[in-house]
Parts: sequence; C-alpha cells; structure tokens
Amino acid sequence: TLGGIVATADSGSRRHRYGGVRDRILGITWVRHDGQIVQAGGRVVKNVAGYDLMKLITGSYGTLGVLTQVTCRLYPMPACSQTVVVSGGLEPLSRLTANLRNSALTPVALDWLSPALAKHLDLPATYALAAQFQSIAAGVREQVTQLEAMVVAQEGLELLPVAVDGEFWSAASTALHGLQPGSSGVLAKLGLQPGAVASVLSQLTELAPQGLARLHAGSGLGHLRLSPDGFEVGRLESLRSHCHQARGYLTLLVAPPEVKQQLDIWDYRGNALALMGQVKQQFDPNRRLNPGQFVGGF
Repeated sequence: TLGGIVATADSGSRRHRYGGVRDRILGITWVRHDGQIVQAGGRVVKNVAGYDLMKLITGSYGTLGVLTQVTCRLYPMPACSQTVVVSGGLEPLSRLTANLRNSALTPVALDWLSPALAKHLDLPATYALAAQFQSIAAGVREQVTQLEAMVVAQEGLELLPVAVDGEFWSAASTALHGLQPGSSGVLAKLGLQPGAVASVLSQLTELAPQGLARLHAGSGLGHLRLSPDGFEVGRLESLRSHCHQARGYLTLLVAPPEVKQQLDIWDYRGNALALMGQVKQQFDPNRRLNPGQFVGGF
C-alpha cells in the first residue's frame, strides 16, 4: 500500500532517477497515540516554513503515528521506455558502470544482477547490469545507441535487449519479493557505498551461489533472497560482515523465527538510539504504536 511504502521508506530501481520516498512527499496526515489528528506539509511544492515532519514519519514503521493521508509529488508517465541488459564479467561491468555514471546518459534505473537472478530471468548465468531509459522515443533511442557504443568498446561484454520492458522488471521484483511472512527462506535488504557494490556482490555470490540479488548501482541499496537451504546463520553472519567492511548493513526483512532469534534483525551500528528513544517518548509516551517493531526495540 502507499501507506506501507511511506512507513517503511521502501524504494525500488527507479530511485536512481526520482530519489527516495522522503524526497517525494509534500504533506501527510496521521493520527497520534491519543487519537488527535495531525497534519504536516501541504499539497504543493512551495510550502510554509516549519518542521519537516514528513521526513520523520517516513520510515518510522508506524511507531510514531498512524498514516491516514499522503500527498506526493508525481511525474508524468514517460512516452517511451526501453531496458537493456549487459552481461559479462565483474571487471568489465564495473568499468562500464563507472563510465555510464560519469557520462551524460540518464537511465531511470541501473541495477546489478547476481548470476543466479540473471539465470532466473532467462539471461546468461553471469553478472549483469540492467539499465532502463525513459523519455520521448527519439531520446530513448539515442541513449540506447550511446550505451551500445560503450559496450562495444569494452571487451568481454554482451548486449541483451529486453523485448518487453515492463515484464522484465516485474519478473525481477517477483523473484526477489515473492517471500511471505512465515516462509522458510530469507529476504534481506542491503545498504552499501555505491563504489563497493560490485565487490560485495562478488562476495555474496561466492558465499551464496544460488542467492538472488539485485543491487542499485546509484544508491548502493538492494535485496538478497536466499532459498531455505542457503541461509545458515553462519553464512548470514559472513554476508553481514562483508557489508560492514564496505561500511554498509544487512537487515533481515523476512526470515524464519529461529534465524531472527539468533541475529539482530536491524543490524544498526549507529549512535542515535538515545535520540530515537526521546522521539518515541515524545510522539508515543504510552508505547501503543507498533511497540518493539523498530530499531532498538522502540
């Protein structure tokens, strides 16, 4: 739901172009712990000065209030959309990603795919980079042509045009997020420095060859899905350690109860727990709203 997206601050591949959820919210209405209705922001981009409570509520997992209304900044649907997948080795793909990010091209999505996920999507079982372009038809054709020239200039890469643009991204999301609470598999959210995405993806693939992983080249965020026979606690700890070395994190979104009992779900290593506690006390002094569901047990 829209409320669920705001409450979890979730985002997908097109964050590369449009930014995160916090960047797109103009106004919200929510119900406080005592039943009072609170409004923040407005309906237009230009608004009055004041506390930016929209950013505070976004990503709070329902622990500060119950969302009832959200006003978002929207964009028109693009006239044309096309996806291109580049398959190949880790090193040439890393160079292509760096060249692409430093070029004048403006993909709306730029994602790394693990070999297992690429195979699941009927692509060669190697590392892959998926780029989506959206604009007027002439603009999309020109950008795809420039990307093709960049691929030709790199040895060891194969260009794979996607026939049906929307179906490709839907299939990738379904493969990753098909788990439901209570499932025997594991779904984890990763956050990394963008420059470390390729190296961490290589380490993840080595530790969990069958893991389905998609990491966004621009933000460093992504998801990893492990099958029931690939999520031993020791392996998850090793995966998390590699993320820490890249100054990132690995949060468990879906996992069996026995795994959650042995691992910290959030993997929070910051120093803001005291401040979070003060905010929680101010907004929900009686701990009625989703108690124990956020970082630090708030």
